[in-house]
Amino acid sequence: MKNVYIIGDSISLGYTPEVTRLLDGLARVTHNPGNAQYSSYGLRNLKTWLGNNRFDLIHFNWGCWDRHYLDPAADPLEPSVAQFKRDGVRRTTPEQYAANLDAIVKILQTTGAKLIWASSTPLRDDGTMCCRPDEVVLYNFAAARVMSAHGIMINDLYACALPELDRLISTDGCHFTADGYRHLARQVAAVIQGELAL
Repeated sequence: MKNVYIIGDSISLGYTPEVTRLLDGLARVTHNPGNAQYSSYGLRNLKTWLGNNRFDLIHFNWGCWDRHYLDPAADPLEPSVAQFKRDGVRRTTPEQYAANLDAIVKILQTTGAKLIWASSTPLRDDGTMCCRPDEVVLYNFAAARVMSAHGIMINDLYACALPELDRLISTDGCHFTADGYRHLARQVAAVIQGELAL
């Protein structure tokens, strides 16, 4: 049995149960404790989450929380939605996001596990969201450059969800319906199976 670790925000929390079911009997699938939130938060907590465990494969992602717009007076390290402000300032600039991911990758590489980066999924904005849908591509591009530099495989969940987004996305424009999470999980499970030759 292979050990698979999924690290990510609420999107990954949504698809992990189905990935676990799809890989039942092939791999033990676990998720980092709670929500991995934004990349600075992940960087601060990653070594604790990893502990002394041995993983054959780590599937990881950050991005949505990094793109939040906050009140200019807010603490960017504070996750509270009370500080969200549509016309505020970014929690994490693309440049800082890339730097954080580079540092995260270097920590993950010390585990010896196969690494798979998951691109951020697309958004639908109803006018109230404190992330901008058009910036998903910008941050995904920044992440892709980091992963390419380290030779890390990219699981393109953006492309996976986009063609059927209207059917798969929930009413909040960010999360997914049960069918949407199953759709993402099928791709995540297939990519993991391929990388581990299960």
